[in-house]
Amino acid sequence: MAQETTFTVDIPEEYSARSTSYATLDAKNTAGAGHSAIQPLISKYGWNMANLLTSRNLADGFEADRITATNDARINYQICYSDLKNVEPHLRGMFNFIKVLNAPNYTQGKDWGADINANGKTTMPIDAHDLYLAFQICLAKHNSYPVGTSPLLPYLTEQGIDLTADGIIWHNLEGHYQLFYIDQDNALTLLVSRDNAFAPCLDVMVKCKEFLVILKSQNLRTLTEWGFIVNGAKPQETIQVSTILQGESKIINRIVVGSIFTNLSAGKVTITNGRVPNGKEVTIVAGGTFTIKKGYTSSLVTNVDNVAIAKVSSITKRKR
Repeated sequence: MAQETTFTVDIPEEYSARSTSYATLDAKNTAGAGHSAIQPLISKYGWNMANLLTSRNLADGFEADRITATNDARINYQICYSDLKNVEPHLRGMFNFIKVLNAPNYTQGKDWGADINANGKTTMPIDAHDLYLAFQICLAKHNSYPVGTSPLLPYLTEQGIDLTADGIIWHNLEGHYQLFYIDQDNALTLLVSRDNAFAPCLDVMVKCKEFLVILKSQNLRTLTEWGFIVNGAKPQETIQVSTILQGESKIINRIVVGSIFTNLSAGKVTITNGRVPNGKEVTIVAGGTFTIKKGYTSSLVTNVDNVAIAKVSSITKRKR
């Protein structure tokens, strides 16, 4: 059966696709040589299409730089936390050793940069920078003792930990950590600059879409030529079985034109055009069918026979 298709017209959400769409719109307008479909809008709003294209190109430049900054941030983050895996276990082990060394005065561990409560529970920082600061406190405390007298030395010797080598790794990962935040801030700044530069182009796209949807309402598919996304969707349909008691009536809405209405009961039912009893009435015998026509999409169905319960089936559109 024929079904009405509903079209939606949208502007792409992702920037790259949105920029490409604007370029398509601009090219379509240029091809019209002053007589394009959007010329009334250009005249109304005084758009300078050359300047708008320059703004779009500027926004593209900001976007390219934003992508670079985002990638750099990702790389620095990965390097930072990859290095952290090599030294964080050493710091954790040192803090556990300090805890045992100071028992039962666990809180003295703070002098070594360790967060140990009165019950001996150690809480390790999660952030790489906070771990770096904790290591610096631990290293400073270790170095405050005369050479060869640090209480941490037996653990370092037993575990084969070289604090000088660890210190270099901690220094490098802290550098990548700081670069990560610098790159992240740059990416955010470039994002704002991109959106600000593209804002007048987006305003043009919004106004053109609203205008063209009305102008091209009989053929919305052609809006793809202007860079817009056009999607067509058929309404969802479902088979509905309705029950009607003897002598009663029921209104069935949203019945699909061209679908088959079936009387599933052992007695007759009537289906009335529209929602009022005085509409055009059709009698459907037991097991009979009726092809829904225009005017019957909302129908009054009545159980007119001597059956306690009549059942009918119809295809209806689901509400969106």
